[in-house]
Amino acid sequence: MKNLIILTSTVIALLASGITFGQDAAQLKEMSLKACEAQSSQVPEEQREQISEICKCTVENTDYETLIAKSAAGDASAQTDAIAVAQKCMGESS
Repeated sequence: MKNLIILTSTVIALLASGITFGQDAAQLKEMSLKACEAQSSQVPEEQREQISEICKCTVENTDYETLIAKSAAGDASAQTDAIAVAQKCMGESS
């Protein structure tokens, strides 16, 4: 569960920063992949591979254009969508 919270907060934070700085979906995805690398380097070595796989799965399965549009419109389901993708990826890695 702690991993899901970390992943979800990363996705949501990156989404918010992308909107703040006017980045497009491709730039936001690239930032998310870099955040995955940074995040995996901060966890215990025995968890790094799993965290990295879950994070990259989340990035690859996130529709950033839709998330950006929903966030810009103030649609709170953008966060719900991000959580659902992270949960799906966590389930696949178990």
